[in-house]
Amino acid sequence: AYHLAKGGETDVVLVEKHDLTSGSTCQAAGMVTQFHTNLTMMLMRQYSVELYKGFYAADGEKSGWNHTGSIRIASSPDQLMSLKQAVSKARGIGLDIELLSPEETQKIYPEISLDEVAGSIHLPMDGWVDPHTVTTYMAKKAREMGVMFYTNTLVQDIELTDLGAIQTVVTSKGRIECEILVNAAGMWAGRVAEMAGSFLPIVPVQHQHMTTIAMDDRKFSPNTPVLRDPDNLTYIREEVGGVLIGGFELNPETWHEEGVPWAHNAEPISSRWDLYSPILEGAMKRVPILQQADAQELVNHPDGFTPDAIPCVGPCPDVPGLWAAAGMSINGFATGGGMGRELA
Repeated sequence: AYHLAKGGETDVVLVEKHDLTSGSTCQAAGMVTQFHTNLTMMLMRQYSVELYKGFYAADGEKSGWNHTGSIRIASSPDQLMSLKQAVSKARGIGLDIELLSPEETQKIYPEISLDEVAGSIHLPMDGWVDPHTVTTYMAKKAREMGVMFYTNTLVQDIELTDLGAIQTVVTSKGRIECEILVNAAGMWAGRVAEMAGSFLPIVPVQHQHMTTIAMDDRKFSPNTPVLRDPDNLTYIREEVGGVLIGGFELNPETWHEEGVPWAHNAEPISSRWDLYSPILEGAMKRVPILQQADAQELVNHPDGFTPDAIPCVGPCPDVPGLWAAAGMSINGFATGGGMGRELA
C-alpha cells in the first residue's frame, strides 16, 4: 500500500480483520538482513534495508529501525563453502559484505565461542526493526498519501465477473468494488485465495523464540550485531540488555493445515520445548555466557510457509486481477520492503 501510494496510485484500501500488527507480525523477531542464497530475494532485502534506513534518517527512533550489522557464522566447512559462493553473488549486486576468519569474527562479537567456527560473513548495514513501530510508521505514511485503512474488518467473500475476474470484495462492513486484489493475508492467504477460486501452497508452521533477562554483570549493548549460526540452528539479537533467541526447527510442525481460524489474531499458541530445545542448545554452544542467563517466556506463533520457503509473489494466473504477496516463511521484514516495491 505504501509503495502504490508513493508511485501515485492512491485509490487503495487495505483491509485487516483485526489490528495492523496482529497475525505473524505481532510476534516477529523483526530481524533484517540483506543476505540470502537466492539472488532475487537478496535484491529485495537490499532495498528493504535502504527503505528502513531512509525512514530512520527522516524520523529517527520513531521509524523502528535499529542499525546493528549482522554476522552469519559457518560452523562447518560445507557452510563456509556455501557462504563463499553467496558472497560473490552479493558483491556482484553491490552489497557491503565481508568474509571473516574465526578470529576476526570474535573481534566483532567477543561473546562467541570459536568451537567449530570455520569463518563467517559480516554485513555492517544489517539490523532489525521493531515490528509494531515500523508497521504503524509505514501505515501513517501511506494514510498521508491517501490510502484508506479498514481495520477490524473481515473479508467474507470475493465475487468475480462473468469472465472470472476480480470484481467485489465482500467484508463485514460492506462491499468494496475493485479490479485488483492483492492477497497479503499471511497465514490466512490460502483461505482468501479459495474465496476467489484460486490456490496458494501455504501452510502455517509453528515457530518459536525466547528472550532472556539482562544479566547484572553482562548486559548486551543495543549495538550488538545480530548473530546467525544455521549449523547450530540459531539466531540471536539484543533485547533490552538480554537477547532474543530464535532459530530453525529441526522437525517443524504445522498448525491448522485445514486453514487458520478467522478468530485467531495476535495471541501465541502453546509453547513446545521439545521443538525448541535444540535451538536453545545451539545458542548456548555458540554464546556460552547465555548458560548463565535467566529465560523469560517461550513464545510460539506460527507463520505461513511455502514448500521451498520462497514467498508467493505476483499475479495468480487462474484469476485475472488477483495478486499474491504471501507465504513469507519468516522472511517478512527482511524481504517485505523490496517485495512491496516490486509488487507495486
